[in-house]
Amino acid sequence: MPREREQSSTPPTTSTREGQSPSPTASSSSSPSTPRASSFRTPQPSTSAEAASSDEPSSPSPPPSSSSPSKPSTPQSPVAQPSTPQSPPAQPSTPQPPTPQPSSSTMPHPLPPTASLKTPDQIATHLESLVRTLLTAINTRTLTPSHPLTTTTLSPTLHLTTDCMPPTTSLQTSLAALTFLLRRHPHHHMHLSSVKGNVVNIKAGYADVYCRVSVTGVPKEGFRGMMVVVVEFRLEGGAGGVGRWRCVKVTGIRGLPDGSGGGTPTGDGPGGGSGSFGW
Repeated sequence: MPREREQSSTPPTTSTREGQSPSPTASSSSSPSTPRASSFRTPQPSTSAEAASSDEPSSPSPPPSSSSPSKPSTPQSPVAQPSTPQSPPAQPSTPQPPTPQPSSSTMPHPLPPTASLKTPDQIATHLESLVRTLLTAINTRTLTPSHPLTTTTLSPTLHLTTDCMPPTTSLQTSLAALTFLLRRHPHHHMHLSSVKGNVVNIKAGYADVYCRVSVTGVPKEGFRGMMVVVVEFRLEGGAGGVGRWRCVKVTGIRGLPDGSGGGTPTGDGPGGGSGSFGW
């Protein structure tokens, strides 16, 4: 009995497998159901790609921050501000010390103060230089009342004495006589043959310079004569070596004509004097 029950129970299971073909379980595993699953799965990767694509545009946002390095150009503008303090350095240029301009105008040699001249040799050399400068100013026609020599070297009470022209007793009349001579004889020229300074008395502030001068162009072009000139100096401000040495007197002694020019100078100076040999 038990065996028969077992046999009877088994066939229905087999009949069900062979009789009815579509079971609910088999339908789920059948192929027509697969396209549905694929239809649901395909849109999912597309959404993931879109999400990835949506994430990518958000990443380019930081590059604009990288473009910010253009800002360092702005700190260059404050560099122009320190240029403003450069204007004050131009102020020290205001104390312009171009005082040598008047001295270089017509004066061939500078005339330094003589306070530092202590020895007779130093004083003699300085006075010889003054005589050379004075002679150069006469030859170049620059010895005028505005010349530095007239205010620093020639005394206002200059005495000019020669044996061929009336004497003068002031700087003004001396310059007038010299100007008359140079205008009357444009070829007049004096050449210093020799010069010797002699300090007579340092304590008294007195010295003189002996000169041998060759004069040409007077009374006519081509004429040449000799002349001895004594130039006397006094120390301005008294003795003691303080102040400037000023020319107080010039004495000219006419010599004989030199060379083949011959002839005797004729009177042509102011007041009837000759004036042929310079002073």
